[in-house]
Amino acid sequence: MGRRVVAVVLPSFRISLVRARCPDVAPGAPLAVVVDAERDERALSGGTRIDDVSSEARELGVLPGATIASAKAKCADLRVRVLRPREAVAALEGLAEMLLAFGPIVAPLLDRDAVLVDVTGCAHLHARSSGRESDAEAAMLGAIVESVAGAGFSCRASLAAGPEIALAIAQSTGPPQARRRE
Repeated sequence: MGRRVVAVVLPSFRISLVRARCPDVAPGAPLAVVVDAERDERALSGGTRIDDVSSEARELGVLPGATIASAKAKCADLRVRVLRPREAVAALEGLAEMLLAFGPIVAPLLDRDAVLVDVTGCAHLHARSSGRESDAEAAMLGAIVESVAGAGFSCRASLAAGPEIALAIAQSTGPPQARRRE
């Protein structure tokens, strides 16, 4: 079998990071995140564009790219928090380092909130009693999703012959889960 790459996509990565460090934002409260290296929440203007939103905010019609003013017009209870780019980078790099347990090469992709793991030749390490490679790959994919969840993130993970294929499958819509492609 040829090259095997796992793409781990973190659909609510920035929201999870902010919720973890902001106890003042209640679980389930609508949340918007602005990624900014210099400004804090007090320095944001109504014209500032939002980078990410929680599922609760999305259900109320708030979308990434909206201005804070238009988002607050749709959702008065919206909490807006700033995430420093270095915080996101550090968290994604830490996750990538953790995923080295599954393959010798990892690549954090900050612009996609994802991590690629080259797992070529590693599936047998997760084999169950059946000994079939497809079972071993499914077990490895499940273990990756479980490890990411243990780190506090939901994810979509997919296994494919190359990174772009794996990313495309993992980024497809649907609930967080693991998928395998021949």
